[in-house]
Amino acid sequence: MPQYYMVRSRLNGMVLDIDCGKREPGARLILWPAKTQGNNDNQLWEIDHYGHIKSKMNGLVLDIEGGKTTQGTKVLTWHGEGKAWQKWYVEGDGSIRSQHSGLVLDVKDNNRSQGASVCVWSHNGGQNQKWDLIPSR
Repeated sequence: MPQYYMVRSRLNGMVLDIDCGKREPGARLILWPAKTQGNNDNQLWEIDHYGHIKSKMNGLVLDIEGGKTTQGTKVLTWHGEGKAWQKWYVEGDGSIRSQHSGLVLDVKDNNRSQGASVCVWSHNGGQNQKWDLIPSR
């Protein structure tokens, strides 16, 4: 059985969430308070041995929109196709780095609000680029 995690931002303690629990490919990633009751599958992620970060809810993976290497590009969910822009390294400093571009998951504009967007950006060591993996029970 796979191990699932909540991916919690060190910026504000909120977790990676699929916006509105959308099951279709192309849904954007946001930060949302961790759900402690009921179904939270849209906040649970498996990290496989290839580096895919896969949603428990729908099996879709984190994907850099269009495989772009531009700072500020959205991160969304998509079918796992083995593309380099769908593979990630979880680094010892808490950053999550794209195997494709070297850009890291970033809370856009240091936004601490519920619903903040997630993009990729050059590594700068900010708290908006650091994450903790919290094992699901």
